[in-house]
Amino acid sequence: METATAALAGALDLIAGLGGGVVEGYSEPAGSVPAGFLFNGALSTYEQFGFTRDRKIGKHRWVVTRFVEPTSPIVPSDSIDDPPLSPWAVPDRP
Repeated sequence: METATAALAGALDLIAGLGGGVVEGYSEPAGSVPAGFLFNGALSTYEQFGFTRDRKIGKHRWVVTRFVEPTSPIVPSDSIDDPPLSPWAVPDRP
């Protein structure tokens, strides 16, 4: 699996675990942009993960969207004692 593909798969898994929702990406067709300038991801990679073209924002660029289903139930914030930690939170040191 390529790095960009693995990164997008991981991001979608995290989004699903945090409640899902609509996800937007800003893509470019890989054939029209040199690899060193492909910062936003190839259109084909987004389409491989089920994103659809939503609107054109340049000669070769698209906003792509996809709805991600949640993988865990969302617990109302008033029914828990502590707010959920960010997956990137640094734990307190003893």
